[in-house]
Amino acid sequence: MRSPLPRDHRLRNVNKAFIVDPLLAVQIQGKREVLIDDFMTSGVSLPAGATAFRAAGAAHNTGIVMARTAPAEQHTC
Repeated sequence: MRSPLPRDHRLRNVNKAFIVDPLLAVQIQGKREVLIDDFMTSGVSLPAGATAFRAAGAAHNTGIVMARTAPAEQHTC
């Protein structure tokens, strides 16, 4: 079920919610990273995770989503 909060509020809620362990950041620097979201609901987690990887020095991020919620207008319940 989608969050009742508007998307901009959900974006603010996850702002800086994800960090890379500073002891592991050296392993990310200059690397290409793949972020996998098993089920995308609001679409705010992947960009927030990508921001954390970029801040740790990742050269490139690719996001993969396995499944997502249907748009509200397609819900039949």
